This record gives sequence, structure tokens and C-alpha cells, in this order.
Amino acid sequence: MIYLGDVKLRSDTLELDGARMQAQQSTDGQVHAVINGSPAELHHPGKGSDDPPVNAQARQLTYDSATSVVELTGDAVFSRGDNQVRGQDIRYNVSQRAVEAVGGAGGQVHIVIQPPAAASSTAPAATGATAPAAPASGGAAAPGSSDHSSAVATPASTGNPP
Repeated sequence: MIYLGDVKLRSDTLELDGARMQAQQSTDGQVHAVINGSPAELHHPGKGSDDPPVNAQARQLTYDSATSVVELTGDAVFSRGDNQVRGQDIRYNVSQRAVEAVGGAGGQVHIVIQPPAAASSTAPAATGATAPAAPASGGAAAPGSSDHSSAVATPASTGNPP
């Protein structure tokens, strides 16, 4: 069947939206759908702060419920939380929440991975005064470093870098 207009394909955990959808359902209930749009969009809710929601878009989404895979084709953008992947084609395994990207003919894949939020310091609190750090060699500061930096000494057994 072909559907035109503001088309939406919904499952328990996945939402696909676009302008045109061609869908087929097999006798065992599995769905294969091709959704086109400017862009077509995917939304997959997360399961908490360790598993943020997934949002993606491309000119075409191809969904196969039997394999639980969505192929994003044409200027694909995939975001999970603050992390982002851009490429010509992206493959998203919904059940495994895994992503693969391809840059296309001679193209590149662009990935932005945000560092985790800073955790509270686990190093013991420093006691005593803070003194300006001396260069390790005892000479001048390394190029690009500041003479005005300061450091707090921590026990060597913590494994913290100097």
C-alpha cells in the first residue's frame, strides 16, 4: 500500500514520520516500510539517563520489523542524547540500539561525542595552602603553558595524573 501526506508508522517503541510511505505486511505480521520526506524522521524513546532517546532524519527511511533495522538514506543525521552522527547512509538496529554510518562515495562520516558530565571529585580534599606549580624540569614553563597556573598535590596512590 502507498500512503501520501503526513504519514506516520508507530510501534510500541518506534515512531517514523514522513510525506510518503510504501508499506507491506507479511502473513506473519512483519512490516517492511519505505518512508520518504524532506526529511523523514525517526524517534525512539530512551530508557533513562544512561539510555537517552534517539532522533534521526534522512531523505528516506527503510524499516524492516523482522530484522529490527532502520536504514537512513540521503543526508542522514542520527542523534542520541547530545551525541550525533552524520553521513550519507546510517543503519540503526532498533533492538540493539546500535548504529553504523557510511559517508557515501568519497564522503565522510562526522561524529560528535560529548564527554560525560563531570562527576564530583573523588580525590581526597587537599589540606594546606595551594602553591604555584613549578615546571617538572625546574626550568621554564613548557610552551603554551602558563606561568600563573596552580596545582594541588594529591597522593600518588590515587592514580591521578600530575
